[in-house]
Amino acid sequence: MYNSVSKAALLIVAVIIAASGCGNRAKKVELATGPDMKTLPEPSHFAAAAIEAAGGVDTWANSKKFELDCVVTFYQSDGAHYLTEQRYVVYPWSGSIEISGVEPKCDFLWRLSGGAFGVVRGSDKIDRVTDVIEAIDLAEALLTATSVPAALLDTRWDYSVMDEPVKLQGRLYSRIKRTTRPDLPAVTIMPEVIMYQNQDTSLVDRVWMVARQGQKFLSIMCYDYREISKGGILAPKRIEVFETNEREASPQRLIKIDVK
Repeated sequence: MYNSVSKAALLIVAVIIAASGCGNRAKKVELATGPDMKTLPEPSHFAAAAIEAAGGVDTWANSKKFELDCVVTFYQSDGAHYLTEQRYVVYPWSGSIEISGVEPKCDFLWRLSGGAFGVVRGSDKIDRVTDVIEAIDLAEALLTATSVPAALLDTRWDYSVMDEPVKLQGRLYSRIKRTTRPDLPAVTIMPEVIMYQNQDTSLVDRVWMVARQGQKFLSIMCYDYREISKGGILAPKRIEVFETNEREASPQRLIKIDVK
């Protein structure tokens, strides 16, 4: 009798746990969200031009997420380079990105969402990958470079055009400084970012940012924008990440990313 009651009690507990999802499993967060078109702020003239050049606000509003399968080259300090494949899933309207790949020692999945970085699977230290750049800085750089139209409408940040245009590699750029709004909690403060808007194309195809780790400055350059799908948003076919200084001089290439 005792054994029968004990078994029955254990079965009931197991059913309750299974039904409630108890345990160590983290609560699932919905990343693929879209904007409320009624509450989107009126874009500034430079933001409107950048968004239109990348596919238009309606197209971006319907893009809750997009995936980029890439061949990535990491340039080592000894002059060698390491090739690998990675997948980036970008959720522009929730300010999130997932980076995944399979390495000799482990497969991994990293997530940056709302300024918070976490390891979903694997480790945040991977030989020949994070030797070049910290995981959080790679995620921040890629999210910033690939989700500019949504970021320009994100009310967590203030944007201001800096002084006169500058000429870089024969092209004129307007510089747009992005800063976190001062009334937000300190935990939500993002790295300082300067966006470079190409005056010929209106695309923001260069970004300078303060790295979160290692007291570094990063410069991200994007090339050859194409539609991800027919009639869809535009994304770069190549992204390069450089380590630079406060004046963006003497850059050292860290990563080259080619979208398949």
